[in-house]
Parts: sequence; C-alpha cells; structure tokens
Amino acid sequence: MEFQPTKAQDAYLRVLYLQPTGAFQKHIKSKPAAKTADRTALADAGLLLIEKRKPPTGRSALDYCCLTDSGRAWVEQHAAPPPPPAKVAKPRKAAVPKPRPSLHDFNATPKQLLLLLRLMLQGSGSVAVKDLEFKPSDADVKKFIGLGLVLADKATLKRGEKFETLELAEPGWLWVEQHLDCCVPGTNAEARVFHRMLARIKQQIVAGRVSLADLCQPPGESTATASERQHASGTIDAPLPDERPQPTSLAQVRQRVLSACHKLSDGAYQTRVRLADLRAAVAEIPRGIVDQALLDLEQSYAANIYPLDNPQEIESRDVAAALPNSMGSPRHILYLTGKE
Repeated sequence: MEFQPTKAQDAYLRVLYLQPTGAFQKHIKSKPAAKTADRTALADAGLLLIEKRKPPTGRSALDYCCLTDSGRAWVEQHAAPPPPPAKVAKPRKAAVPKPRPSLHDFNATPKQLLLLLRLMLQGSGSVAVKDLEFKPSDADVKKFIGLGLVLADKATLKRGEKFETLELAEPGWLWVEQHLDCCVPGTNAEARVFHRMLARIKQQIVAGRVSLADLCQPPGESTATASERQHASGTIDAPLPDERPQPTSLAQVRQRVLSACHKLSDGAYQTRVRLADLRAAVAEIPRGIVDQALLDLEQSYAANIYPLDNPQEIESRDVAAALPNSMGSPRHILYLTGKE
C-alpha cells in the first residue's frame, strides 16, 4: 500500500526537496511544521534519511536530514495540487513584476564580500550582529537572505524588527569558496596583501590540497585535507597536484565531464552516475579541476550531487572519489538534469 503522508509530512518533503544535498534539521522550515514523529514515519517509509552529523565547528552532533532516491521520486510523482480558481475581479493595471534575485546575476560589492568572509570565519554557527567588527547594511543582509546565502534571526523591538544573529548558509559557503579571489575593500597595502592571500587559498582549494571547511575548523578539530584522504585511502593512485599536467580551461573541463557523464548514463538524464566511475573516465584531468567543474555544474543546475543513501552501497572507491559539500560532508553520485 502506498504511503500517504499527512499535510505536515507532505510540506516537509517538498521543502527538503529544494535542498539537493540535505540540511541540518534546525535549518528546515516547513508549514505546518513537521514533528519528530512525522520525520520518523517518513524515515520508516524509506523516503527520508536521518543521521547524526557534527558541524565543522560544532561540538555535538545534530540531526542531518536528506531525501532518499525514493523520497525525491515520490515528490516528483506527486505534484502539488493546483490552486483553486481565482475569483473574477475587476481588471487592474498590470504591475511589472520585480525580477527574482539570482546567484547567476549576483556580483558582490567589496563590503558585501567582507561580510560573507566574516561569517565564513564564524564557522557553522551564528554570530550576533552586535559582536561583528562592523555594522552590516540591512539592505545587504536582506539581499543575502533572498539569495539563500545567509540565515538570520530577528529581534522584535518597539520601533520594528532588527537583525539579531547571522549565519552563513550552505549555498553561501559554496559561493564564498568560488569567489575567494574577488576584490576586498581598500586600496592600501594591507588590502592588496589580503587579496593575494585569498587568491592563494583558492588555488590550494582548487588543487584539492585543502577545503574551506578545514580552514574554518576551530583549533583541535581540524580534518584531513582532500589530498590526504585520497592518498591515505590507497584506492586512487593519482599523482600529487604538483606532478599533474597543466589543466585546460574550465569550459573545456566542464564539457569533458558532461561527455563522460552522458557516456556513463547511456545518454539518459536523471540517471545515477557514480563519481568513482566519472573520475576514472576523466583520470587525465587533475582532481581539483574536475571538482571545480562539478561544482560549476551544480551551481548552474545542470547536475545534482548527492550522497549514497544506503551505507552498504558505499565502496572504498566511492569514499576516495567523494566530493564534499561546503560543510565537508561526502557525496558520491550525481544526476544530470538536462539544463546544460
């Protein structure tokens, strides 16, 4: 008998569907809110995966939820019912809709970049606005919230609402990682040195020697770099980044990765492709450049990258070929969406 979710469970599934890699439970907001019993029922039905994960800078493990393949298929097969027909009203002058904010069109100003960098240094936790070294613009904070880069809590005051705490969301981590070499405020020597330092850090991330989550770990909680994990596993005998040939342009690597995915999936979209198989197909390209192309495909909605739901399916080669998200969680498979 097919599982019939309650209204709260249905809303929860649809909200989580918009988070391809899942999210910590404290960040998932659905109306009506799903209770612990609702999430347990979804997990028992095989639609939801709940596991304990420790945030990069956290001390205790939190509930991390993501849809299983069955859960995503259920949402796609059960489209939301159409809204009731609108009442006939007197014609009004058509209003020009405001364009929705898009990350593809977003170019951060130096001060906006500085705020994102400051939130990055806070790790996975939130920071009180009053504790920041500078006062952020409310307009910038609202823009970040609209783009999904920042999470914020508000305090209700007599004269209105005021942003109380800010936290870098998972898309924000990804955006910062890809734009570390943008300009920073100021034209003095200190600013120029800071800009060169960030550009060098990005080179290390692209080369696969370190991840942004590693850099933001508190003292005593550092993790192994991607390069160390790869060579320690012994399952991928790839040369170190310094020994690899010079990479081609990102556009060429992106097209090479797409071609390999099409070959592995027999030209079908929404078909699972193991990253281990993909890396073997493009073994001549440095791992860091392949990772950059994969993240570019994900950000442009050309591909969705997920972890394997069933731990018994995860082989040693899947562990070695995994692509971590901005929080350091491994992902092992991808699906092409057709939006190339």
